[in-house]
Amino acid sequence: MSYRAHGIPLNFELDTDTVSEKKVGQLVALKADGSYTTEMDDTAAFALPLIEDVDEDAGSVAVTVSGVAKVFVETAAGIVAGSEVGIGANGLGVAAYESGYLLGVALAEPKGDGDSIPVLLTPKAAEVAY
Repeated sequence: MSYRAHGIPLNFELDTDTVSEKKVGQLVALKADGSYTTEMDDTAAFALPLIEDVDEDAGSVAVTVSGVAKVFVETAAGIVAGSEVGIGANGLGVAAYESGYLLGVALAEPKGDGDSIPVLLTPKAAEVAY
C-alpha cells in the first residue's frame, strides 16, 4: 500500500534551542509560540508527523497537517487497523491511544516496534496545553 501522498503538508518554524535528529514519520510538538520542537514525550499537547528528516542545522519542519500520513510506530502493542493512536512514551512516534493527545486512526497493523504505518490524522489536542 502506498501512503506517501501526505494529505496537506506545511512548513513551520523549528525551535532551534535544542534540536534532536528525527526521521520521516517521527513526531514533532507544537509550542505555545507557534514553533515546533523535536524535544518531546507523551505529555505533548499537540504533535504532527514529519515528511522530511530533521537535523540540528534545520530551521523549519515539514509536517502533515491533514489527511493520511506515514507515521513511525514507537510501540506496536495494541495497534491494529482501525485503532486510535497517540504519542508514544518517548515522543518519537505513536502507540495505542490511552489518554492525552489523539493523533488519529491506524490504517494498518504494524509489523512491530519501529515500523511505519499509514494513519488517518484526526488530531484532538490533549486537555492541558502548554
